[in-house]
Amino acid sequence: RAGETQTRSLIYFMSLFTLSGGTLLTLAPMCRVTELCMADNSEKTSLLLTALQQGHRYMAPETRSEYNSFMLYIHNTKIGVELPGFGHMTFSFIISKGVTLASAIPILLTMFIDSATS
Repeated sequence: RAGETQTRSLIYFMSLFTLSGGTLLTLAPMCRVTELCMADNSEKTSLLLTALQQGHRYMAPETRSEYNSFMLYIHNTKIGVELPGFGHMTFSFIISKGVTLASAIPILLTMFIDSATS
């Protein structure tokens, strides 16, 4: 009976871990949208970089003023996907949550095994 309970606990644990990891992976496309909006790495394409490239063109004074207002807005506003309860979706967010999940594995596994043997 103890082996059956231990197996059931392990199945519950693995199901929970798979569901949590899968949830983090489904957030990856949302992080990509945020990256397309705000990436400032010259090797990537983003709204921010595209707008910066247009700043080198000649513009009438009124147009330049509007452009500068737009650039100020982009620099001071987080643009991208934001989910209630999660916040701004970035790849660093997914990595940090994945590390937290991975560091909890030994603790949770110990709890499940202890509860199964008790």
